[in-house]
Amino acid sequence: MPILILIMGTSVLRELELFFYCWRNLTSEHESRYQGKHVPTVAVADGKATVSVPHGMADDHWIEYVWAKNQDGVVIAVVKLTPTDSPSLTFDVPEGTTAITGLESCNLHGSWSSEPTSL
Repeated sequence: MPILILIMGTSVLRELELFFYCWRNLTSEHESRYQGKHVPTVAVADGKATVSVPHGMADDHWIEYVWAKNQDGVVIAVVKLTPTDSPSLTFDVPEGTTAITGLESCNLHGSWSSEPTSL
């Protein structure tokens, strides 16, 4: 079962900072080859948002984290995944949120981001 963290703790923030620090500068070849399985989608309905990643989950290749940022770049939800979890995150949209960007980190192909979804 994935662990959903809505209130950011210090250790989780440090882990996310490491992911941002290690964010890959992807070449256009790499991007076109892996984009279809890595770019998250954001869906919003009835006050809930879901960030999904069309990626398989295996012991040697999986999505490690899925998170969401608001219009100000503030992380509003994050989930740490294991290879047996589904690569998605569902959460209540915080009041005042006008846009959500979905992000994910693949253990082999780095971090990927959606375009912002306006609410």
